[in-house]
Parts: sequence; structure tokens; C-alpha cells
Amino acid sequence: MNENALSPAGMPSRTHHSARNALVGTLCQILTILMAFVVRLFFVRALSVDYQGISGWFSNILSILGISELGIGTALVVSLYKPLAQGDTPRIRATLRLLHRAYRYVGLVVLGLGLLLLPFLPVLINKQTDLVDLRIVYLMFLAQSVFSYWFWGYKSAVYTADQRQSRIHVISLIVSLCSSTLQILVLVLWHNYYAYVALYAPAVLLKNLLTAASANRDYPYLKRLSHLLPEEDDQVSLPRSDRKSIFKNLFGLSLYRLSGTMLTATDSLVLGKFIGFTILGIYSNYLFVITAVTTIFSLIFQSFTASVGNLHVTGDLPHRRFIFRSINLLDGWLYGFGAVCLYVLLDPFVALFFGADRVFADPSVVLIIAMNFLTSGLLENTIMHKDACGLFWQGRFRPVFSAGLNILLSLWWVHSWGISGVLAATIVSRLLTTWWFDPWMVHHYALQTGVKGYFGQTCLILLLSTLCGGTLKALQGWLFPAFTLGGLTAMLLLCLTVPNALFWCVFHGKPEYTYLREKALGLWQSWRKHVGGIHDSQHRI
Repeated sequence: MNENALSPAGMPSRTHHSARNALVGTLCQILTILMAFVVRLFFVRALSVDYQGISGWFSNILSILGISELGIGTALVVSLYKPLAQGDTPRIRATLRLLHRAYRYVGLVVLGLGLLLLPFLPVLINKQTDLVDLRIVYLMFLAQSVFSYWFWGYKSAVYTADQRQSRIHVISLIVSLCSSTLQILVLVLWHNYYAYVALYAPAVLLKNLLTAASANRDYPYLKRLSHLLPEEDDQVSLPRSDRKSIFKNLFGLSLYRLSGTMLTATDSLVLGKFIGFTILGIYSNYLFVITAVTTIFSLIFQSFTASVGNLHVTGDLPHRRFIFRSINLLDGWLYGFGAVCLYVLLDPFVALFFGADRVFADPSVVLIIAMNFLTSGLLENTIMHKDACGLFWQGRFRPVFSAGLNILLSLWWVHSWGISGVLAATIVSRLLTTWWFDPWMVHHYALQTGVKGYFGQTCLILLLSTLCGGTLKALQGWLFPAFTLGGLTAMLLLCLTVPNALFWCVFHGKPEYTYLREKALGLWQSWRKHVGGIHDSQHRI
């Protein structure tokens, strides 16, 4: 089937929407990460490693409070796909009004829970610090979390559902550049941690304000959204049966959000409680790099979500299966390559840019970090399809088992193996729950086919990545036993070459690879033609 045939005449196809979102999002995120990297370089030179641990710990505390949002935005974005495709303005407005009210209450809940938690901070922390007043810092982080729900934060949903996330990426980049510049000035001029953290909440407020202004311009019917038009009736535009379906999905999604938050936040909270801020500060530099790579890769797949949701509504089943397999190959290739690079390059990168004293003495830690990245990343396509197809209710109980198992194993293993045990607990809990259940659910409900082929390809990617990473790590230890810039550069070139060559040898004969290559070449030629047209028009002017 010609995918472009599914788009109205003269309108961009799903492929072009996804490619535009992926390209713009990736470029914006790379610039944002580079700016954040510069800020971190100033941070590690202006403040001690314990400050990094404090920031990481509070970020995780607030991410747990953020589960009160429970995926409301995601559930309502899914319900916007169809009315946006049909141009059903009353239903779009009714859905966003529901999201607006929900976010207002969520902000109040986060604020209330955050204030209730304030007296119990000493219980959650292993030891107190004289560096800062933890209560003041906590309230600053809490303000950042609350502002993300209030002050027009809901209007970004329409861009996500309409496959126009690129607009949000650009706004986020502008705000990030401004806030990062101010943070650098604060660190250079005053070395003041309070002033550094105080910039987070205004940055969120500015992002929401700019997004709302942009949405009002691009979707004029969203202006004065809280005021019903004469012909509007939310009970008609969004009847009770549809609301019931939304909240049914919301219940399932809330459990997924709980699981995801606990899997990511438990590590730092357990480390902060039982080991202390210093180990969190060391880990934060590794986590910075991991998060940067994960964010870029995730943006690529998030840019496909609305297109896959549209395809799920309008496309035929064989084409949907083929698209899943194609994106899954891209998923495995990217994350397999990324895991090899991280395993080989993380230690020398941290040593050279953040200091040799901020490298883990135990070499097994970086292996576990890379495996955590890989086992999580290989689920990216599956989770994207689950979200796009609205499969929240069907697997509502799986996240409970994932989060519970992770907490139990982390508390058990932290005493014996420290940070290695905590990170290994995340991997094991994921393998025993999410790794087999979510792929089965997507194949069973959305693709209506078996899951054997998926597991075969995923295990092959895991095997190839492990073999390649182990070989390059051994070669690094032989050629470059000390951390040097020359050694880092040489191993970077090998990491860019060897894994991709290996994956190409194994997968280049697959139809999914051919499809991805043709799409990439077509988009590249279209982009060159577009840029050439702009250049010619400017020349004529």
C-alpha cells in the first residue's frame, strides 16, 4: 500500500510528519544537550560533587509526585487523533477543556502532596548536609513541577496529536538556551546553588506561555477555550460513553506511569537513602550522558507516535505489521549501537570532562549501566505502539508487578552490591515483566499476530551488541589502558564503524531494511530539493 495515499491530496504524508518531527526534535535536542553539557562543566567546577547528588535526588522525588498526572495528557492525546483527522472542532475543544480541568486539579494535588512530604525529608535522606537548606531547595523543585501543569501547560497536547511536535521542540530549545545561559552566569558570578535552582520554575512558565501563544495562533478556535460557543455542548461533543472510554484508558495508563516512574526514580532514592549524595553525584555524570542519548533516540520514536496512531485508525493490518517490524529494526539497530558506544566510551568521557575522581572504581558498574540502557531501549518501539494504539487497559496490572519487584530487589541488593545491585534490580525486574508481556500485548491486540519473530530479532540484537561491546572493550583495555583524549577519539571511531558494519552485514537483506533505506533516501532528496528551492527563491529576490 502507498502510504501517501492515506493522506489527503496536497497534505504531507505520515512519513513526512514523522520525519519532520524526528529531524527537528533531534536537532533541537542535540543543541539543548550541548548547552546542558556546557552548564554541567561550569557546575562541576563551581560546586562540589554533593550538589550534583542533591539535584538528582530532588528531581527523582518530584518525578514520583508527578505520577499524580497519571498519564492524563497521553490518554487525551490518543482521543484527539480522530477528531483532528476529521476536523471536528467542537470535540477538540471539549477534549482540551477536559484536559485543562484535569491539569488544574493535578497541579493542586502535586502541590498538596509536596507540602505534606516536606516534614519527612530527614527520614528519606541518609544524612543531612550543611551545603544548603534542603527544604528551600525542595520547594524550588516543587514549584517547577507544579508550574508544568498550571499556566496553559495543556495546550501542547494539540501539537502532539496533530503530528506537529516540531513546534514544541523549537520552543523548548529557545527556553533552554535562555535558562542555560542564565545558569552559567549565576555559576560564574556567584557560585550560588539557590540561584541556579531558582531558574527552573520560570523556565517552565515561559515554555508554557510561548506554547499557548503559538497554539492560539495556529489553532484560532483554541482561544478563550473555557468559554463555550453558542453552538457548543460538551455533553454532545464528548458524550458520557466517550468520557468513560477515556477514563478507562486512563486507569490502565496510570499504572504504566506509576511503573515507569518507580523504575527510573527508585535507583536514585535508594542510593540517596542507603549510600549518600556523593555516590549520587558520581552517578549523575553517567546518568547525564545516558539521558542525553536516550532523549535523542526517544524523540525519534515519539515523533512516530501520532503517525502510528493515525495508521492504526486508517491503515490495513498487513501494512501495520510491516511498519511495526521496520520500526523495530530501527529500534534495535539504534539502541544496540548506542549501548556499545556507552559501554566503551562512558568511563573515559567522564574522566576527561568531569574528572578522573568521578569515575566508578568498579568496572562492572558501566557494564550494568549499558545493559540497563539496552534492555530499556529495545522496548521503545513496543511502548510507542502501545501508546499510539491506546492499549492502556489491557495490561493494567503488569506495571504493578514491575514496580513492586524493582523496589524489593533494590532494597535487597543495595546492601550487598551497592549501586551495581540497585541498577541490576531494574534490569531483572524489567526482564521478568515488561520484556515479555508488553510485546505480547501489542502483537495480540494491535497487530493480531504471534510474537515469535519479534523475540527472535530482539534476542539477535542483544547477542550482537554484547559480542561487539565485549570485543571493543577488551581492545580498549589492551590499546589504551589510561584515559586519554587520543584513546577516546580512536575508540569513538571504532564504535561508529564496527557495530554498524556488523548490523548491516546481518540485516541488509531484510525487506524492512530496504524500506527504511528507501524512506531515508526519499526524505533526504525531498529535503535537498526543499533547501534548493529556498536558495533559488532567495537568489531571484
